[in-house]
Amino acid sequence: MKIYLRDRSPALVEAWRKVFSDNQNIKPSCGDIFAEGEHLDVDAIVSPANSFGFMDGGIDFVYSDYFGWGIGDDLREKIWGQYHGELLVGQATVIDMRPQATRVKRPDGERLRQRTERIPYLISAPTMRVPMN
Repeated sequence: MKIYLRDRSPALVEAWRKVFSDNQNIKPSCGDIFAEGEHLDVDAIVSPANSFGFMDGGIDFVYSDYFGWGIGDDLREKIWGQYHGELLVGQATVIDMRPQATRVKRPDGERLRQRTERIPYLISAPTMRVPMN
C-alpha cells in the first residue's frame, strides 16, 4: 500500500521526507492536493473532519467543493445512523462517494462523477469534536 502525503508547505513536506525517508511506501509531495499527479490515482482520501461530519471548512471545504456538496450529507447520515450522531476523535468511517456524484443534476455532474471514479472513497477520521478555526 502507498500513502501519499500532500501539502502546500515546502517546510512540512521536507519534514515528512526526512521522517519517512526509510519507507518507500510513503510519498510526500508539495502542491495543490488536486493538481494532476500519481497522488490522484488512489482508493481513498482522508478527511481530518469533526465528529459531526460538517464539511464546510478547511480542507473539508476543498473536498466538498471538488467532489460535490452532497458528500457531507452522506457522511452525516452515516454518522447519525451508525454512530448515534457523533463519530468520536480516534474513530474513522468510510463513505463511498460514487453514488452521491451520480445523484448530481447539474452541468458539472459528469466532472464530479469522473472525480469520484478516480478517488471513490472518503475516510473521515475526526481530529476535533466540533468545527472550529
